[in-house]
Amino acid sequence: MGYILNFQNNFNNMKNEIGRKLTSLTLMTIMFAGGLTLAIPGFMPDSAILPEAFADQSTTNGQVTVSSSAMQGAQVLQVTVSDSAISDTGIFQNPATMDFNSSTLQLTQVTDGTWVAFVADLSSAVNADAIGSTSLNFGTACNLTLAVPEGFTESASKTYLETVGGSSSGTCDDPNAGTASAFSVLTAHPAMVHADSNITGMLHGQVGHDIRTATTGITDDQSWPFIYAIDFSATNYLTYGDDTVLVTYGPQEAGASITAPDFVTLGQNVPVTITDNGLNIDPTTAETWTFGAPAGTNTTARTTGATTNIIAELDQLGFGENGVLGLTDSGSALTSGSTYVFVETGSNTGVFTTHDAIGESTVDVSTGASVDDVITFTYGGATAQSIVATSNASASLDAGAEWSPAEAASYTVTDPDMNKYVGDAEVLLVSADNVVPTIKIGTPLWLTKGVMGSVTGGASGLSFAASDAFGEAVTATDMGDDSGRVKLTLTAGTGSTDDTFTINTGWDASTKTGSEVLYYNICSIADNLNAHGIALTIDGTAVLEPGSNAQTGLTNNCSGEVQYTSGTTSISGTTDSSVALVFTITHDSSTGTAGDYVIAANLNNYEQSAGVHNSISYIEAAETGPDTGVFEGTVTYALMNLGTSETAAADYTAVDGSDVIILLDNYLTGSSAPRINFGDTDVLGSANVTVGAQADANTHSGVVSFDSNNYAVGDAATVTVVDADLNTDSSIIEVYTGNSDGTALAGTEAFVITCNDGDCASTDPGTVKLVEDGVDSDTFIGVFTVPDNLGQDLEIGYTDSRDGTGTTVVWYATSTISSSTGTVSLDRQVYPV
Repeated sequence: MGYILNFQNNFNNMKNEIGRKLTSLTLMTIMFAGGLTLAIPGFMPDSAILPEAFADQSTTNGQVTVSSSAMQGAQVLQVTVSDSAISDTGIFQNPATMDFNSSTLQLTQVTDGTWVAFVADLSSAVNADAIGSTSLNFGTACNLTLAVPEGFTESASKTYLETVGGSSSGTCDDPNAGTASAFSVLTAHPAMVHADSNITGMLHGQVGHDIRTATTGITDDQSWPFIYAIDFSATNYLTYGDDTVLVTYGPQEAGASITAPDFVTLGQNVPVTITDNGLNIDPTTAETWTFGAPAGTNTTARTTGATTNIIAELDQLGFGENGVLGLTDSGSALTSGSTYVFVETGSNTGVFTTHDAIGESTVDVSTGASVDDVITFTYGGATAQSIVATSNASASLDAGAEWSPAEAASYTVTDPDMNKYVGDAEVLLVSADNVVPTIKIGTPLWLTKGVMGSVTGGASGLSFAASDAFGEAVTATDMGDDSGRVKLTLTAGTGSTDDTFTINTGWDASTKTGSEVLYYNICSIADNLNAHGIALTIDGTAVLEPGSNAQTGLTNNCSGEVQYTSGTTSISGTTDSSVALVFTITHDSSTGTAGDYVIAANLNNYEQSAGVHNSISYIEAAETGPDTGVFEGTVTYALMNLGTSETAAADYTAVDGSDVIILLDNYLTGSSAPRINFGDTDVLGSANVTVGAQADANTHSGVVSFDSNNYAVGDAATVTVVDADLNTDSSIIEVYTGNSDGTALAGTEAFVITCNDGDCASTDPGTVKLVEDGVDSDTFIGVFTVPDNLGQDLEIGYTDSRDGTGTTVVWYATSTISSSTGTVSLDRQVYPV
């Protein structure tokens, strides 16, 4: 069984004792006073360096390369010779050898043309292989003789193979007859060259290794790789020709250290790194170690091959004081887990970290940790400390000189506390346990623990059905950022494929006017179950998927806006004084994972010309890059008008995402202006400290004009309306309709054309369209044929839903039909007399 760690830490990761005693608040006060800005954790300590940045442990001198020049325990040493004179793999080569102290190593040629051997310390390999753990498997010991019928013989005192085969126990005189006994200490060795029958004298690996071709056609190398077991000296010389590499060996050769960020924040995945080449048993693959550090009990397992705890064998494996992770967390700053997985950053780096390429780590700070909590990690004689700290957020909303409809105002929030994965550009998702920038306008309805609980006699108001993937009982807590979301604590249920999740909202929607739009987000639950279908009912009525063109039979997304029950039937007729939402979630058979899940559900309503625009929107701001702590998004507003009333409000809004669109019925300025609130936890640890940014959302007075003061019957008249409020979508060319029958159709037509204040003649143009003169414009142009109303005034009345003062007014433009036009034509140029 495979490998030993015979190593001991000889580094003390010294820290400034005064610095240890300063609280994070004191430290930050000093830094701020000195004019410094502290970004937490917006810096990259050693523990946060991405895996690919760490160097390989190899050492090269001339033609000889060794995987490590400082060995300990049962580490496997890879020796590689690069000799251009014998690198051709397409011809017969005389077998190459080299010296290891007084021993001779037979090298095997591999497919890249180099020559390779593997070596381990004899006594350490024997001890490691004797431990009852497949994580330290050295395969089969070949005592004295490794003999391959094809011609390769090795008479070293001991070698190790992955096969069993021989006339007697402990010999390997016929590996071709053996069965696999896989290494776990050497798992990704280079492939040897195979003999070519067309090349005279060529042998497998150029030395005569055994191979066996299975019935599947797969060639199995029976005697490659093998590991030499030789007693190492304190100083070892590996020589090929004139080139020698020195390799030292002993329990303290590699040294060890542990690093972690000086400061961590709430909910952060903490990058902790152990540097210890003694853990690098296999030089050919990135290894994994799992350390258990619960109170009073430690465990150590090399989980590349198995999870067996080998802590009792560390002494005999030569670990010394290394190989054990210590943790002190008196303030319970970390989450409840007590097992920490460290993965090597490369196949031969000797650097092991808890975080992956994006920064996800098995060491998590609790979102409920207290500021100034101290977390202490120890490994061998080294120590690393992390102090829980928070920082003040700042936010801005930039719309230029004046914010206009359909114009995206740029929102930026800077909060290092939200930078929880140092290697990833993060997003402040609605479904995640983080702060979300929130816009609340008017009096929308959202989920609240107390309101939901009042419906169900003190229970949470949320539940799963019996035998669902999650347990029936659900505990709810209001999110602390005033976002209107709730955090659910769920327990694992039973394996199922169809779950029923009920939310008794406690909402009284009976007094809501206009058009209602339900927003929901249960993505945290759906993602855990890998859901592929979600059906939703509101007060027992099935509703359609989000979107104005929804069709019956389609399933819902895990998040979206719902406004219809069927066709164009609004959900407004469905909701009552106690709204209940029921989600039927279809998924592959699975059991839910116990834990916390963040969800949201809001009821927004809109009524044009009544000043009703009650809504909640969430900016899922995106980090500008890994480890910046700066998050950006946009918000745009659209105004309801006679062409875009509240009937299909969800067609004009985007309630979540990085680019949010809100729908308004009137201007909102000053203290009533749309405000984006961010519920920060500040430097003192105070929660839900509102950091706001706002901008005035204005309305504009329209201007209407004809292109001429006088027209003749049959002329093409051009009418122009300039009104920024008509620009509700900056990505398309919008069209508004009017008519010339003297009366605008209420609620749908934006203007009317009249002749002497009445209906024009039978030759009137009928329906007339105003077309935006380009995307994202405030100018709309219509062209129509002047009717046969000679001598009358031609007038257009444009209904401005909200002028610059927020009032509904009609703007007029007048011209005169002052002449008639016509033509006389002859059927020939010459007539007979």
